[in-house]
Amino acid sequence: MTNVPVHPAHPASSSGSGPRGRFLGRVVSNRQLCQEHFGLTIQVDKFPPSVPGQFVQLDCTDENHPLPALPPQEREWRIGNGGQSHDPDLAESRAFLRRPFSIAARRDLSTGATELEIIYRVVGKGTRHLESLQPGNSISLIGPLGHGFIVPTQLTQAILVGGGVGIPPMFYLAESLRQSSHAAVAFIGAQKQALLPLTLTAVPPSP
Repeated sequence: MTNVPVHPAHPASSSGSGPRGRFLGRVVSNRQLCQEHFGLTIQVDKFPPSVPGQFVQLDCTDENHPLPALPPQEREWRIGNGGQSHDPDLAESRAFLRRPFSIAARRDLSTGATELEIIYRVVGKGTRHLESLQPGNSISLIGPLGHGFIVPTQLTQAILVGGGVGIPPMFYLAESLRQSSHAAVAFIGAQKQALLPLTLTAVPPSP
């Protein structure tokens, strides 16, 4: 996991009720972590303070295939019998809605910009678009959203448990605990090892 400091004004014990907004980020890297997961690093200017457990909404619309600009009187869902769409725009293979992703890590740069790390699994139209992003591409995001984890003030040993989509926010939380000198042990689960979105270190067998 990347060594990423948590914003000093918002420790892990905060619930994260600060400001939020809409931002245009720049893709720094988009790398494959395991069989189906990718790590997307986005640089954002003037991103508000965040805490572990919060998330962002990413725009997964293809820039090369923008949504049509319809006049107000034509902005309606045209759905026929049986739930089948007769609108050719709705039938095309592209994402219409933003997708929520937990913040897996945060790095505040000396330039004043912030790098956010997002872990995603390719499962549909929106995440297939994310997979196609290259360094330098732009992406719109809204955040930070949601409430962060509440860490007990008298904590001595943290035990983190998660699986699937619950793994990425644990990375952010684990780094926050490390920065505040709290010991932590994590238990994570997946259907198989190839679906764990992290680098595994081989443990030598016991003598």
